[in-house]
Amino acid sequence: MDNNDVPLETFGAALILLTLSVLVLKRRRRGGIRRWWRHPTLIEEDGEYAKLFLPYKNTSHDRFFRYTRMEVWQFDELLKLVGPRLRRFSMRKPVPPEERLAITIRYLAHGGNLITLAEAYRRGHSTVNDIVRETCDAIWEALSPIYVKTPSREDWPRISREFWELWNFPNCLGAVDGKHVEIICPPNAGSVTFNNHYSSHSTVLMAMCDAKYRFTYVDLGSYGSQSDSSIFMNSQFGRDLLEGNLDLPPEQPMPFTREPHFPHWMVADQAFPLSENILRPYPGKSLTEEQRVFNYRLSRARRCIENAFGILVGRWRLFRKRIQALPETVDSYLKAAICLHNFVITTQEEGTSQYCPPNYVDREDGQGRRIDGAWRADPQDDAPLFRPIGRIGANRAGVQIIRMRDQVAQYLVSEEGAVDWQDRIVWEGYE
Repeated sequence: MDNNDVPLETFGAALILLTLSVLVLKRRRRGGIRRWWRHPTLIEEDGEYAKLFLPYKNTSHDRFFRYTRMEVWQFDELLKLVGPRLRRFSMRKPVPPEERLAITIRYLAHGGNLITLAEAYRRGHSTVNDIVRETCDAIWEALSPIYVKTPSREDWPRISREFWELWNFPNCLGAVDGKHVEIICPPNAGSVTFNNHYSSHSTVLMAMCDAKYRFTYVDLGSYGSQSDSSIFMNSQFGRDLLEGNLDLPPEQPMPFTREPHFPHWMVADQAFPLSENILRPYPGKSLTEEQRVFNYRLSRARRCIENAFGILVGRWRLFRKRIQALPETVDSYLKAAICLHNFVITTQEEGTSQYCPPNYVDREDGQGRRIDGAWRADPQDDAPLFRPIGRIGANRAGVQIIRMRDQVAQYLVSEEGAVDWQDRIVWEGYE
């Protein structure tokens, strides 16, 4: 062998040594080499999980509800569904699934700063940050196929029946609305992508709910800088509705009638376009009695989505302030909160729920007048999560669609479709 030749093993060892040296230098520049995996002052037994969560769960169920927004048995059921996705295997002692779920629910329910939350649980900041993000994704993966699934042909008749029985609106499959979700300006996003007409940064949530305030369709992620007219068309919900992908039930007569047959529809506010499957109010102030009754009855049914958003923000208070996270992380937080909202409402026991008691949502007195729910009286912060979207369509409906709305208005003042208090309410001023 030539004396100038270097053995391959020696060259490889030198390369490894050089790489390690570079890594050590980089660590020193960032503040030194890590001396421990966990800071010695972070003693888990002194953290909030051991000092608050477990005592509340074992002895004080009212405080446990205020802490988690659910009953003990609901938390245990949730842990069964999500727990397998939260198990971690490591040479070090991993954070158990129950504590991971407790940390995440604590953050969604009360908000605050992740650094403060990490200190409270005696965990590292990066550890808690990863736990919250991963657990939110696990909640969505485990619960959305059960509790936030798009209604099927078998589900639509039940939803329509509930809207008629609870809100007296015929052929209704849901109440729909869209909101801007305020976030901090993402890094390297410039001032265009997420900047909305409220002079803040946002992503957009489009949602539909049933008659019992459960979200049935959720679309997230549109840029706040998009014109409101394009948000609906670009959302998956808008495309599915316009392209006929929602598997809506066939046309049928109004309750207590046999003819004519009408399509099924969603109720929405004036921001949405009038179409075959979306009913919006009559515009203007100089309305006939039929039109005023129609607007009142539609507003009464559309109150479901207002209440659903109100419950969501009132119970999961992370969303009371502008969220300091990347847009995709905000989407994970929102999807997890929506899953938890539907899970708790669906599994709650009638008449005993603390999550959504009768006085928490809008209700009516014996004369049909609206009594505001407790969520409306809850003071809002300076930067509320949900801001309404503007007009999202041109509202240039065809003659046939306008005639259909007129026929619905006529039905709502007929003997078959009227409710006893509507005439008095519309002339008193229902809104």
